Amino acid sequence: MIPLPKESNFDMLWRRYMKKEIFLSFRPNYFRPILYDMKKYEYRKRFCMEPTTAFLYLTAPLCQVIGIIELGVPIKTKEIIEKYPHESAIYKRIQHCIDVRELFAIPIESLQLYKEPISISTIKQLDPSFHVPRDYLVISNYKIIHDYLKKQEMYDIESVSY
Repeated sequence: MIPLPKESNFDMLWRRYMKKEIFLSFRPNYFRPILYDMKKYEYRKRFCMEPTTAFLYLTAPLCQVIGIIELGVPIKTKEIIEKYPHESAIYKRIQHCIDVRELFAIPIESLQLYKEPISISTIKQLDPSFHVPRDYLVISNYKIIHDYLKKQEMYDIESVSY
Protein backbone atom coordinates (compact mmCIF):
# COMPACT_ATOMS: atom_id res chain seq x y z
CA MET A 1 0.00 0.00 0.00
CA ILE A 2 1.38 3.42 -1.01
CA PRO A 3 1.23 5.99 1.79
CA LEU A 4 -0.71 9.17 1.04
CA PRO A 5 1.42 12.32 0.88
CA LYS A 6 1.11 14.68 3.82
CA GLU A 7 -0.95 17.77 3.22
CA SER A 8 1.28 20.76 2.48
CA ASN A 9 0.92 24.12 4.23
CA PHE A 10 -0.41 25.54 0.96
CA ASP A 11 -3.05 22.79 0.76
CA MET A 12 -4.14 23.41 4.36
CA LEU A 13 -4.41 27.16 3.76
CA TRP A 14 -6.25 26.61 0.46
CA ARG A 15 -8.77 24.29 2.13
CA ARG A 16 -9.24 26.64 5.08
CA TYR A 17 -9.72 29.88 3.14
CA MET A 18 -11.35 28.84 -0.12
CA LYS A 19 -15.06 28.86 0.50
CA LYS A 20 -17.22 26.05 -0.73
CA GLU A 21 -20.52 27.31 -2.20
CA ILE A 22 -23.65 25.51 -1.11
CA PHE A 23 -27.44 25.75 -1.27
CA LEU A 24 -28.60 25.70 2.37
CA SER A 25 -32.16 25.00 3.54
CA PHE A 26 -33.44 26.86 6.58
CA ARG A 27 -36.78 26.98 8.35
CA PRO A 28 -38.03 30.58 8.54
CA ASN A 29 -38.35 30.51 12.34
CA TYR A 30 -34.63 29.61 12.69
CA PHE A 31 -33.65 32.38 10.30
CA ARG A 32 -35.21 35.28 12.21
CA PRO A 33 -32.58 35.31 15.02
CA ILE A 34 -29.84 35.57 12.37
CA LEU A 35 -31.62 38.44 10.67
CA TYR A 36 -31.85 40.35 13.95
CA ASP A 37 -28.21 39.67 15.01
CA MET A 38 -29.31 37.42 17.87
CA LYS A 39 -27.61 34.23 16.69
CA LYS A 40 -23.82 33.77 16.34
CA TYR A 41 -23.77 30.08 15.37
CA GLU A 42 -25.79 27.76 13.22
CA TYR A 43 -25.99 24.26 14.69
CA ARG A 44 -26.01 21.20 12.42
CA LYS A 45 -25.54 17.44 12.69
CA ARG A 46 -23.27 17.41 9.67
CA PHE A 47 -21.67 20.14 7.66
CA CYS A 48 -18.78 21.08 5.37
CA MET A 49 -15.52 21.31 7.31
CA GLU A 50 -14.34 24.50 5.61
CA PRO A 51 -15.54 28.11 5.37
CA THR A 52 -18.72 28.21 3.31
CA THR A 53 -20.74 30.63 1.22
CA ALA A 54 -24.36 29.52 1.37
CA PHE A 55 -27.25 30.55 -0.84
CA LEU A 56 -29.95 30.70 1.80
CA TYR A 57 -33.24 28.96 1.01
CA LEU A 58 -36.17 29.45 3.38
CA THR A 59 -38.54 26.48 3.43
CA ALA A 60 -42.35 26.50 3.50
CA PRO A 61 -44.38 28.59 3.60
CA LEU A 62 -41.91 30.98 1.86
CA CYS A 63 -40.01 28.59 -0.46
CA GLN A 64 -37.58 31.31 -1.56
CA VAL A 65 -33.85 31.89 -1.89
CA ILE A 66 -33.40 35.13 0.05
CA GLY A 67 -29.66 35.85 0.06
CA ILE A 68 -26.16 34.73 0.89
CA ILE A 69 -24.79 33.80 4.30
CA GLU A 70 -21.05 33.48 4.97
CA LEU A 71 -20.17 30.74 7.44
CA GLY A 72 -16.86 30.03 9.12
CA VAL A 73 -15.07 26.78 9.93
CA PRO A 74 -17.36 24.56 12.02
CA ILE A 75 -16.45 24.02 15.67
CA LYS A 76 -17.38 20.84 17.54
CA THR A 77 -20.08 21.68 20.09
CA LYS A 78 -18.27 19.63 22.74
CA GLU A 79 -15.24 21.88 22.33
CA ILE A 80 -17.07 25.16 22.97
CA ILE A 81 -19.55 24.27 25.71
CA GLU A 82 -17.03 24.66 28.55
CA LYS A 83 -16.39 28.29 27.60
CA TYR A 84 -19.75 29.25 29.09
CA PRO A 85 -21.10 29.22 32.67
CA HIS A 86 -23.30 26.17 33.34
CA GLU A 87 -26.31 28.31 34.23
CA SER A 88 -26.11 30.49 31.10
CA ALA A 89 -28.64 30.29 28.29
CA ILE A 90 -25.92 29.62 25.71
CA TYR A 91 -24.58 26.68 27.75
CA LYS A 92 -28.08 25.19 27.90
CA ARG A 93 -28.54 25.75 24.14
CA ILE A 94 -25.24 24.04 23.33
CA GLN A 95 -26.02 21.18 25.74
CA HIS A 96 -29.36 20.72 23.95
CA CYS A 97 -27.47 20.59 20.63
CA ILE A 98 -25.17 17.91 22.00
CA ASP A 99 -28.16 15.96 23.31
CA VAL A 100 -29.86 15.98 19.88
CA ARG A 101 -26.53 15.20 18.15
CA GLU A 102 -26.05 18.59 16.48
CA LEU A 103 -22.31 18.12 16.50
CA PHE A 104 -21.19 21.37 14.90
CA ALA A 105 -21.52 25.06 15.73
CA ILE A 106 -20.88 26.99 12.52
CA PRO A 107 -19.89 30.64 13.04
CA ILE A 108 -22.15 33.06 11.18
CA GLU A 109 -19.88 35.68 9.64
CA SER A 110 -22.27 37.77 7.56
CA LEU A 111 -25.59 37.86 5.77
CA GLN A 112 -26.58 39.75 2.63
CA LEU A 113 -30.12 39.73 1.35
CA TYR A 114 -31.33 39.79 -2.23
CA LYS A 115 -33.38 42.80 -3.20
CA GLU A 116 -35.85 40.37 -4.77
CA PRO A 117 -36.16 36.86 -3.25
CA ILE A 118 -36.15 34.04 -5.80
CA SER A 119 -38.96 31.49 -5.76
CA ILE A 120 -38.21 27.81 -5.95
CA SER A 121 -40.35 27.62 -9.08
CA THR A 122 -37.93 30.03 -10.80
CA ILE A 123 -35.01 27.83 -9.73
CA LYS A 124 -36.73 24.70 -11.07
CA GLN A 125 -37.39 26.43 -14.39
CA LEU A 126 -33.64 26.95 -14.72
CA ASP A 127 -32.92 23.26 -14.03
CA PRO A 128 -35.87 20.86 -13.73
CA SER A 129 -33.59 18.19 -12.21
CA PHE A 130 -32.95 20.37 -9.16
CA HIS A 131 -34.47 19.21 -5.87
CA VAL A 132 -34.38 21.26 -2.69
CA PRO A 133 -32.08 19.55 -0.19
CA ARG A 134 -33.22 18.73 3.31
CA ASP A 135 -29.93 20.11 4.61
CA TYR A 136 -27.53 21.40 1.94
CA LEU A 137 -25.97 20.57 -1.41
CA VAL A 138 -22.94 21.80 -3.35
CA ILE A 139 -24.45 24.35 -5.74
CA SER A 140 -21.57 24.23 -8.23
CA ASN A 141 -23.10 20.93 -9.39
CA TYR A 142 -25.93 23.08 -10.78
CA LYS A 143 -23.98 25.64 -12.80
CA ILE A 144 -26.98 27.43 -14.36
CA ILE A 145 -28.61 27.90 -10.94
CA HIS A 146 -25.30 28.89 -9.34
CA ASP A 147 -24.59 31.52 -11.99
CA TYR A 148 -28.14 32.88 -11.75
CA LEU A 149 -27.96 33.20 -7.96
CA LYS A 150 -24.55 34.91 -8.14
CA LYS A 151 -25.92 37.59 -10.52
CA GLN A 152 -28.78 38.69 -8.27
CA GLU A 153 -28.82 42.23 -6.94
CA MET A 154 -28.09 42.49 -3.22
CA TYR A 155 -28.68 45.12 -0.59
CA ASP A 156 -25.46 47.05 0.09
CA ILE A 157 -25.44 46.50 3.86
CA GLU A 158 -24.50 43.21 5.45
CA SER A 159 -27.03 42.31 8.14
CA VAL A 160 -24.63 40.51 10.47
CA SER A 161 -21.08 41.47 11.37
CA TYR A 162 -19.57 39.84 14.44
